[in-house]
Amino acid sequence: MNRAYQANQLHRWLNEFHNFGDAGGLVTLDGEILSLRYETLADIGTLSATATTVAKYFPLKDGDAVILNDPYSGGSLLSTISIVTPLILEPTPIFWVVRTGFKPRLSLAEKLDEEGLRIPPTPLVQGRTINSAILSAISGHPLCPVGFETRLQQTLPLMWARIDNIRALISKNKDIFSKANLKFYQKLTNDWLVATLQDLPHGDAKVELPLDTGEVIRLHAEIMEGQINLDFSGTSASKRVCLTEVATFGCCIGALSAFLQKDFPMNSGIFSYVNVVTPLGSMLNSKYPSPTFKGMTEGASLVASTVLMALSEIVPSKRISMSASSPAMISFEFAPESIFFDSIHGGSGASLSSDGTDAIHYWVRNRLQPSIEEIERRYPLIIKQTSVRQGSGGKGQHRGGHGMTKEFEMLGNSIFHWTMEHKKSNPQGQKGAQQGHGPSIVVHKKDGEEIEINDSQGKLHLTTGDRVFVSSGGGGGSGKA
Repeated sequence: MNRAYQANQLHRWLNEFHNFGDAGGLVTLDGEILSLRYETLADIGTLSATATTVAKYFPLKDGDAVILNDPYSGGSLLSTISIVTPLILEPTPIFWVVRTGFKPRLSLAEKLDEEGLRIPPTPLVQGRTINSAILSAISGHPLCPVGFETRLQQTLPLMWARIDNIRALISKNKDIFSKANLKFYQKLTNDWLVATLQDLPHGDAKVELPLDTGEVIRLHAEIMEGQINLDFSGTSASKRVCLTEVATFGCCIGALSAFLQKDFPMNSGIFSYVNVVTPLGSMLNSKYPSPTFKGMTEGASLVASTVLMALSEIVPSKRISMSASSPAMISFEFAPESIFFDSIHGGSGASLSSDGTDAIHYWVRNRLQPSIEEIERRYPLIIKQTSVRQGSGGKGQHRGGHGMTKEFEMLGNSIFHWTMEHKKSNPQGQKGAQQGHGPSIVVHKKDGEEIEINDSQGKLHLTTGDRVFVSSGGGGGSGKA
């Protein structure tokens, strides 16, 4: 059979897996990434790390499955559970990683284990039989995500059914996952990226992004023959914004995809051409027990924005102004089991030829939100308004994208948590354009008191009748108006 035809079939079958779960990937026993689908930037680098960690410590057999969420074992957020199971064991062992997310808990903790329930790699299934004792022990933990046991019991049978369908297809073409065919498939993506990089000028740039937390991301980027080097030496040590090394790598890959404006296949054939240096102990290569919620959410967006800034300096024709890359994140805790979480999208930066986009989750794919009616049914609050924050994008020949404003009214007492970046340093414009506005939170108390929030993160006790106005930032403009 023609090798190119087989590679095309392989690509089609790999994509069959990406209609399942929030994110997922196929990884060989050697850690080679065949394909992945991501929802957040952190997924790109951590999915393969999850599979290789599990394969290293657990000799999985057919029908076995291991779960984890520990960021320092390859996971991302503690509210996202990864499931690793073998797809095929011969001729080349290939593992399927599926991620399913639960409502996150906005955490301002100083240690990882205070952010939620940390699950190290745990063998949950053997021969397609769930270990009910382990499942009950995890679900009984007070910090376990709500609905954890039910979700796992629903997800696993669907995974087995999908695996059986794919194996039936493979049986009709046993060479589809042969080493030779996998190598040829990787070569096709290699050749595609090399051809794309050849169109970019060579050069380097040094940029830095100060954070409201006092930390600084420093980057020396270089585009050379067939290679992109991203060196974060000089970046601040871990404090409040902490990512793992593999999560940072994923942020860089996601930023490169956005910069090239090409939705290229995510596999090892692409990753091998991007070299990322992150000093151990820095905020981009943190060590346990550093907390990771803020890093995996806000931090991931900021890393990607820093990479975009550097690449824009090297390739001026593709220059993009800075976006309000980090959403304003909030939560209302009405009771330990009733916590509403939301992230308010910001505006993207303008390019040399077009305005930025209003109120977009720039670095998150396929983010689904329950309806306002469903939110108001679940929680004692009213969403009074949701609107574009007019005038928040930087003015210029091409304006930055505007942010968004949401107004909430409390129907019960709650603890209000928030975190927002760019409160002190607004997204910059370029070529004489204005910067975007930073985020804003204003609380109108029932007794008439108005509180303007100036801290980048914190908490506040609210009572019935209080209203909260949350506005995300706008992107920088491009060119003089």
